Amino acid sequence: MEWRIYPLDVVFFRGPAPMNAGEGGVIASLFPPSPEVLQGLVRSALLTTLGVSFAEYAAAVRAPSQASAAAREAVAAVGSAGGDLGQLQLRGPYLVREGESSNGARTERWYPATLDLRPQGCVWRAIGPGNEVATDLGTVRLLDQPLPPDPAAWPGGPPAIEASWISEAGLARYLAGQEVPANQVRSVDVFGKPEPRVGIGRDPTSRAARDQMLYAPQFVRLTERGGRVGIAVRVDGVDEALQQRCAGLQRFGGEGHLVEVVVAEEGALPHAPTVTERGRLVALTPVRWGGGVWLPTSAGPPWWLDAGGVRLRVTSAAIGKPLRIGGWDIVAGRPKPAAACVPAGSVWYVETAGAQDLATLHDTCIGTRTAAGFGHVLVGAWREGDDG
Repeated sequence: MEWRIYPLDVVFFRGPAPMNAGEGGVIASLFPPSPEVLQGLVRSALLTTLGVSFAEYAAAVRAPSQASAAAREAVAAVGSAGGDLGQLQLRGPYLVREGESSNGARTERWYPATLDLRPQGCVWRAIGPGNEVATDLGTVRLLDQPLPPDPAAWPGGPPAIEASWISEAGLARYLAGQEVPANQVRSVDVFGKPEPRVGIGRDPTSRAARDQMLYAPQFVRLTERGGRVGIAVRVDGVDEALQQRCAGLQRFGGEGHLVEVVVAEEGALPHAPTVTERGRLVALTPVRWGGGVWLPTSAGPPWWLDAGGVRLRVTSAAIGKPLRIGGWDIVAGRPKPAAACVPAGSVWYVETAGAQDLATLHDTCIGTRTAAGFGHVLVGAWREGDDG
């Protein structure tokens, strides 16, 4: 099932930076939220629907033999401590837009733009690895550098690909190795605008404002220009009737602002192109390796990656800046350790070892914390000598 989350107000999603009154500075909200935030919403909504409080759930995790039948059922459904999500399997987040879209659909999905797209002419094209060059890492293939975009085709300049989204139709063309129309890649500002606020710490007894205790969170307001915009996540492993009962108002993100949750049939992802031993591995959500940053180990070249039982040789990559993601452990009552993740939109150019089929990795998860939605990948075409 697909959970579509429509904020009724601004939302805030914390990063790993400390946020304490009196420390000064603006604390920007992460957007989109991390998979940790989405799994928190889904698990909290399921617990509430099952009639199990957080305290009862935490007690059942610590002492299952003393828990009620309802609490044990809840633990089986949503998991326990240490990253265990029980029966749940999540995929997301991504964006949904309700309203008439370019292809006539009423619900259109948007995903983080792939970081190997570059504006050329009046379209977007995917670049690929160039010739071998000598570097301090050894002889490697860096990405080709395309010609600058035509200013006449991009009034005001193209959006930064690191802060852009690609439509499901554009993503399908990208995976097939085709050019992507300009209007199928849009800046994040089209979907959400920052909205700064200023707060002040108060004395817990008198409720009077305290000196030098200002803080400045920067919330995000999802726009509704041309249609309602929401954050979506695919939820599997739990009874669909139970999921349907979770629809309605829920609290989400920092300060628990209200959102409307709509539970509907999930949309189909673009199919994998006809690939055999060579292709692109595209991350739709952040990837956690549990060790290295851009790969589980940086030893190489050559670089190797074992994913879903498929042995891959990594030729090159388009990788964004590492993203540190933590969370909150409601059982232990403390923050989860923050881990460095490969950001969504990153791309690895890979070749399989032997006769293994790369297409088997399409719409699977790699790395660690995959049940929470980390490491969701698709497979795209990569042909040597082409722009894409």
